[in-house]
Amino acid sequence: MGLNDAFDKGKDFASEHSDQVEKGIDGASDKAQDAAPDQFDDAIGKGADQAKDGLGNL
Repeated sequence: MGLNDAFDKGKDFASEHSDQVEKGIDGASDKAQDAAPDQFDDAIGKGADQAKDGLGNL
């Protein structure tokens, strides 16, 4: 399996299971906000929102 095949499989999974991927993004965002100083909370939240918005482009 080449890199393109792996990328395509990842895109297919994310498209078919977007609700699970969004939960994963939210969980990762929460963990990052807990671990990072408070000054980064907005940036982490914006990054999570952008990642979830990007799911619609797959």
